[in-house]
Amino acid sequence: MNKLQKRCSVLLFGAGLALAAMATNLSAVELVVITHADSPLTSVEPHQLKNLYLDKTRIIGGEVMLPVDQTVGRAVRESFYSKIIGENETYIEQYWAKVKFSGKGTQPKSYEDDQAVIERVKKDKRLIGYVEKTSLTDGVKVLLSVP
Repeated sequence: MNKLQKRCSVLLFGAGLALAAMATNLSAVELVVITHADSPLTSVEPHQLKNLYLDKTRIIGGEVMLPVDQTVGRAVRESFYSKIIGENETYIEQYWAKVKFSGKGTQPKSYEDDQAVIERVKKDKRLIGYVEKTSLTDGVKVLLSVP
């Protein structure tokens, strides 16, 4: 094996390790779906979240609810869309591009991290968001845990 082949092998091996680590990270994220502590909702089903986050409905359990999202590229966002919506982030971004172009929907507002989502949800009983379980604080109610 010449030097170029060795370097390519090392690079490919490194890339493989990085992909494996990303896949492990994605599955290792334990997330929770949250709302305001005083919200009348007590639970939510994955299919209801899918409809809410894809702007197919605003009603859950007889209540008007609004989804809040996390920024693109965050592990918790990738995990949420994979586990709850059944799609990857690329699909979701393409979906919203089409919806925005058609003028027939509104993409959920994105926040930069778990703390920002929690702080926003604490201020409005109509909001639903998702965060890593380890980020939970007082003032919010867990509607669904997703291992």
